[in-house]
Amino acid sequence: MKELTDNQLITAYREGDGSAFENLVNRHLKSVYFYCVRLVGKDEANDMTQEVFIKVWKHLNKYDVEKNFKVWLFRIARNTCLDYLRKKQPMVFSDLKKEDEMSVEENIPDQRKGVEEKLFAADQKSELDTALAKLSIPTQEVFELFYRDELTFNEIAETLKLSVNTIKSRHRRGIVELQKILKGQ
Repeated sequence: MKELTDNQLITAYREGDGSAFENLVNRHLKSVYFYCVRLVGKDEANDMTQEVFIKVWKHLNKYDVEKNFKVWLFRIARNTCLDYLRKKQPMVFSDLKKEDEMSVEENIPDQRKGVEEKLFAADQKSELDTALAKLSIPTQEVFELFYRDELTFNEIAETLKLSVNTIKSRHRRGIVELQKILKGQ
């Protein structure tokens, strides 16, 4: 059977297919969870993810199926996390990832690489994570949405309510900054 698009699942849910919403949640659960982890930390990410999908469920009948669901979903996730952070004490974003925590990429086994190659890749990943943490928060957000969540520049612009040129500019400047940081290490 052909896999339905997000908008087809939403239409099916609106027509009474309860499993369509479950499929929609299952499709996006991991990416929303890890996005929330990056914004609010691991301890709060489960609650934030649940809150995001409750909001999606409550407002799904108002969603315009002509629009991009992923953009709408990540905007809800971002706003939910930012609202939570505003209510909570200020937190430094660089403290969100503890040094002893492993990133998602480090937890996924790579069957194609040997032990030495994995160690080298993990070391490079660690260097890159350290360099990324030195970038401004808006630049980090663009990088995370583009590289980790695989949104396009247009989708990021819609999510963050900025122009596409601003997103492209932050991305380009971020690449240049990263190159300087990595050369200095």
